Amino acid sequence: MKIGILTFHRAINYGAFLQAFALQKYLINLGHQVEMIDYWPEAHEATYKLFYIKPNATVTERIKTIIAIILKATRFQKRRHKMLVLQYKHFNISKQIKYSSNSDLFNLDVDCIVYGSDQIWWNSNIPNYKGFDDVYFGGVVSPIIKRIAYAPSMGVMTFDKDDQHYLSRVLKRFDLLSVRETDLRDVLQPLTERPIEIVLDPVFLLDQKQWATFCTPLRTKEKYVLFYNVIPSKLARKVAEKLAEEKNCQLIELTGRVDTLKYGKTYVQTANAFEFLSYIRNAESIVSTSFHGVAFSILFEKDFYALGMKNNSGRVASLLRQLDITHRLCEDDVMDSTPIDYNIVNNKLFHLKETSIKYLKHSLMV
Repeated sequence: MKIGILTFHRAINYGAFLQAFALQKYLINLGHQVEMIDYWPEAHEATYKLFYIKPNATVTERIKTIIAIILKATRFQKRRHKMLVLQYKHFNISKQIKYSSNSDLFNLDVDCIVYGSDQIWWNSNIPNYKGFDDVYFGGVVSPIIKRIAYAPSMGVMTFDKDDQHYLSRVLKRFDLLSVRETDLRDVLQPLTERPIEIVLDPVFLLDQKQWATFCTPLRTKEKYVLFYNVIPSKLARKVAEKLAEEKNCQLIELTGRVDTLKYGKTYVQTANAFEFLSYIRNAESIVSTSFHGVAFSILFEKDFYALGMKNNSGRVASLLRQLDITHRLCEDDVMDSTPIDYNIVNNKLFHLKETSIKYLKHSLMV
């Protein structure tokens, strides 16, 4: 079968790249012909533009933004280049580069589109691009193309009546439906008669040994605690510093964005996605404000703590509930250091993975 994947494959975010990479690799291993549909609308472009200035910014905000751009340009471009190299090396990107409008997608040469994973069902609050993107809800494409939702996520799940009406209508487009989080299933299920299954994020479709083959050597020789800082959090930083002190390790901070003011060998801003894997794999412990930071901590059987995710904590909470390790989701600087029994976790993960694979294989057969 010829399959197209619609997700955030061009994002500079590590998790976005790795979940897309895992889904593509798994589907290819099943014997399918797979490509990334190169849909990248203006809303995405605005999110990742180095020179993006909010349309409603004040004069002072514009000046500050321009100064910040000048200071971080070199590091931002270095990180962006390293991620682009991985994207073009490892993704089978569709021949027509960068579909930017809905109408471009109608005549796609695929038998099936898999929508997901990641927060593709995000209700955007970006100025000039507010609302849902209909493309990620099965819009526009030819009705003869099968549409499967695999582990999409949404972030904040607050809907008004118009949102509910829209979602009720567009969910009917899918031949089969699944989501990544139980909370999202619970709010969407009343809006559709189609059953919605819970499946794992695609990164769990590959196992620890498979991911280890993509890790790259690190320069650091000292033991370290890794602080994966995606959503800025003073509390998470405090916990990471406390943990590093307790373990007598250096603290390495791997950032989800490029900061204009911070430098140093223990402050990593320009790693690519496979280097990110290596930092997770070799850490003594991990403090993460990111879903995928937690996911790979689990895959590599690491001691970890998750916190500081604000409105996004539900995504991590859903995963940790499934694996019965919710004690590693912190609400303050008190850490529950009860050891994680990875024999139990891996057994639960095995059964969840079986369910996810069964859904994916069945979706492609019916």
